Amino acid sequence: MKGSIAVLICFFTVPLALADGTSQPEKIGALAHLEPHNGIYLLAGPSSFVSVKISAMPVQEGQRVNKGDVIAEFDMANVRKLEVSIAKTEIERAKVDAAVKKRELDHAHKLFQDKTISQESFNHQNDASELAKLALQKAQLNYERAEALYNKMIIRSPIDGLVLAIYAHDGEAVSQTLGIAEIGDVDHMEAVAEVYETDIKYVREGQSAIFRSPALDKPLAGTVTRIAPSFTRVTIYSTDPSPNSESRVVKVFISLEDSALAARFINLQGTALIDTSHQEN
Repeated sequence: MKGSIAVLICFFTVPLALADGTSQPEKIGALAHLEPHNGIYLLAGPSSFVSVKISAMPVQEGQRVNKGDVIAEFDMANVRKLEVSIAKTEIERAKVDAAVKKRELDHAHKLFQDKTISQESFNHQNDASELAKLALQKAQLNYERAEALYNKMIIRSPIDGLVLAIYAHDGEAVSQTLGIAEIGDVDHMEAVAEVYETDIKYVREGQSAIFRSPALDKPLAGTVTRIAPSFTRVTIYSTDPSPNSESRVVKVFISLEDSALAARFINLQGTALIDTSHQEN
């Protein structure tokens, strides 16, 4: 298959290389691969922990999830959840105490105005009210801290997408290299083409393009929707005996019309042919 890809690239690019340097090529060819919109999300464990284990994995590979859905829970989740409940109870107690101390202060203020109690007694009641306020603030901070720690024990999906792979299951430790799971937005598949720096000046957003691969029964049509703002090194290599591996390329993102078909071939390598004959900019 890789040999076929190399032949296709040569077919696309050689005629353009022989053209007059000042002419406008009608098509630009480039190596490309298929991936979900914005790439694949790798979900990992909390970095502050040396080792964590999965206590619950409510999803399976191939399952669709919505943004915010629980993907995994760690073994400390129940403990952290209990700490949140305790912290919430402490807030309620602190609120009641602060309200009582406020009423007592208001009453003391009236008594002080009537010269029924001394300045010292009023100051003591005022100090008690201020301490109750500080206790409430502390309880609220403790609750926020407990909730933050609990949230670290739960991994949620960052997008609406499909669970592409699971690397840790119930009772297993999370690998520092593999992580927990991969998720991708397969409803919006893209072909990511690596266009050489000598050709990128002809590429514009809105141009039509097709992706080909021997693994596909038919080409996938699409439209250039984004061009990366910076150059990078080649990451897709052909079997050409003299590849231009030192050349710099720009990643061009092509939104595909048939995402359902493309989703079956994530990371498939092939070739992209961009129609540059239409230039609006």
